[in-house]
Amino acid sequence: MAVEQELLRRLEITTQTVTEVLAGGDDHQVGGRLDPGPHPEGEAAAAAPQGTTVGLPVPVFGQDQDGRRLPVAYRDVVEVADAGPLRASQVCQALGLPAEAKRREGMRIKLKRLVARGWLVVVSPGLFGCAAG
Repeated sequence: MAVEQELLRRLEITTQTVTEVLAGGDDHQVGGRLDPGPHPEGEAAAAAPQGTTVGLPVPVFGQDQDGRRLPVAYRDVVEVADAGPLRASQVCQALGLPAEAKRREGMRIKLKRLVARGWLVVVSPGLFGCAAG
């Protein structure tokens, strides 16, 4: 039962990430305030005013001390990047995701968001590494 609950939780995070990527933005604000997280099915599009995005809030590095507030999907990316500088396609491969173009672009958006929040750094164009070392 616990395994199924974990899978369901990860599915919810994946759904949020896909919604965020499809919205195409880097902001996590809805109507001038931070989005509280998942919305019941069908309400996500209705709750967000036109031109804003719905997604996972990614804290700035160092704000939460231990990284526990970092969503699991982003935490996985940071753990993979800790092994050394990687490209978006390599991160997808390490996480077991297909390396098709839409997945790479979604991952690239995630990587850039982590760079903007101080979790990762751009080692060279297209190459992302862990900021903490």
